[in-house]
Amino acid sequence: MRTWLESIGYGLKVGVILLPVVMMIYAAGSMLVNKKSNYLRCVINGLFALYMSCVFALVFLPLPSLADGNLPTQFKGQVIPFLSVYNVYLDPSVEGVCQILFNIVMTVPFGVYFAYYFGTDVKKVAKYTFALSLMIEVAQLTGLFFIFNGSYRLFDVDDLMCNTLGGVIGAVAVAKCTFLPVIAKYDVVFAKLSHRNA
Repeated sequence: MRTWLESIGYGLKVGVILLPVVMMIYAAGSMLVNKKSNYLRCVINGLFALYMSCVFALVFLPLPSLADGNLPTQFKGQVIPFLSVYNVYLDPSVEGVCQILFNIVMTVPFGVYFAYYFGTDVKKVAKYTFALSLMIEVAQLTGLFFIFNGSYRLFDVDDLMCNTLGGVIGAVAVAKCTFLPVIAKYDVVFAKLSHRNA
């Protein structure tokens, strides 16, 4: 748990730098291409960059030290579906339950982002979330795509399922939250304001 919090903390530090940068890049690009801006889109993209920074810090950090001689030397993975659930059933533990729940919660914002920002349907969100999770798991299995000599973190098929479920939950939640503001309306509002100021 402590390692998780430390990794997230590092991700937040990087994300705090990325947030304003992404917002400014989007705002400048939008003004150049569309001759208008949308502050809501700027904020959402900045927050998504912050979120992804935390995700990648969480799943990849800490890296094994190249100097300590304790590098991974083999590629390993867990390919039995629902094994983590079965292990928690056999030997209930807070850490085991948190591991499962955290893998689900981790990708809920990912599903929310695509469903809300792009209007992506649940099936496509599931595919995108699975693709993200697969990329992470393959990176862990291959030692960050063979930068290291083996898997310094475990490839787990249950993580794929939990991550995908999290994305789906996020997309379904967006569909149920009909009170959320429609982003496109902000495009129109800001376009009119820009026209009046000109």
